[in-house]
Amino acid sequence: MQEKQSRDKQLAEEKKRKKLESREQMSHEQEQVRRLQAEMEQERLMALEKRKQERDYLNRMMQENEKDKQKQMVAQEKERQEDIRAQQEYTRMLEK
Repeated sequence: MQEKQSRDKQLAEEKKRKKLESREQMSHEQEQVRRLQAEMEQERLMALEKRKQERDYLNRMMQENEKDKQKQMVAQEKERQEDIRAQQEYTRMLEK
């Protein structure tokens, strides 16, 4: 009888220990899931920021290219006007 009580006590303690281990394991796994979710969210935010920076960079490059194109057009027009003036002066010299 005492053996049965001792065995029952051991089984109850074993069951209690396994239940505690199971809870600890579950808690540990939940913490891992939370940590992984936080890492994934951080990576998502970093990817969004990187895309935003790339978009901003491309926009700046397009604006700079447009300015350069405008400057080039102004320079070409100025050169064309100078060529016209030089041609007109040459024509006047020939007429004299």
